[in-house]
Amino acid sequence: MLKKIWIVIFVCSFCLVRANNLPANKIEETKNVFDLKKIKNINIVNVNGEVILEEGNKGEITLLSKKIASNPEDLKDCLVSINEQGDTLTIEAKYEKRFFKNVNVKINDSDVKVNFYLRVGGKLNSLKVKNVNGEIKSQIESEYISLKAVNGNIESEDKSNEIKLSTVNGNIDLVANGEKIETKSVNGKIQVECKRKFEGHIKSSTVNGDIIFNLYENLKFNFKGKNMNGKINSDFDFVKKEQNFVGNTKAESEIKDCPVFIKASTINGVIKVIKD
Repeated sequence: MLKKIWIVIFVCSFCLVRANNLPANKIEETKNVFDLKKIKNINIVNVNGEVILEEGNKGEITLLSKKIASNPEDLKDCLVSINEQGDTLTIEAKYEKRFFKNVNVKINDSDVKVNFYLRVGGKLNSLKVKNVNGEIKSQIESEYISLKAVNGNIESEDKSNEIKLSTVNGNIDLVANGEKIETKSVNGKIQVECKRKFEGHIKSSTVNGDIIFNLYENLKFNFKGKNMNGKINSDFDFVKKEQNFVGNTKAESEIKDCPVFIKASTINGVIKVIKD
């Protein structure tokens, strides 16, 4: 019995030593600073990694690019491309295509992850972000904002006249600070918070997921909701709803001369309109 115990201790110790000796991820960081007087539009394209945008020093745009890989040799397979053309700044993670030995097939090396951290010290004309695998978080000011993800969540507290958020597999969390807002998801929940000074239009749709509106209690709004296979719940008495025999639910409200319009639709989920 004692011999067995010593064997277990030896094996565990060996595994612990091996774990401690595993190579740490290699990180390569690059910092760039741009003049906001020259740059009015920003485009970001990423493949693997997060994209974070927030307010920065007045008059400056600061970009921190962080490449991460388990193998240091793989870092060179991803290039962070930065291109200034006129008043537009384009930032893109580009992956080198490799050939497998004896196999005539090209693939993109996805072992390298790139995180983009952008600080903007003022208002832009437009911001466009596309990300394949990773989340997007944004808290800046721009006339137009478009945030798109394939596999990742989107969080936005942006100030903009027009905001468009879309993801395929992920949730959307938005604080509404705009006049025209559109949120779309296929497999994910959408949550929208409207502050007291909000006056605008919101359109939210998802296929598989809930849609939740957190609205301050004195907000007046026009509402139109449609749910194919679920309920619509509202804390506001003026939102009238009806459900037919096959489970479809519709709800709407109409207030004359009210500038706020909210539209929501889902197929498999619940629509909630909550007094906050």
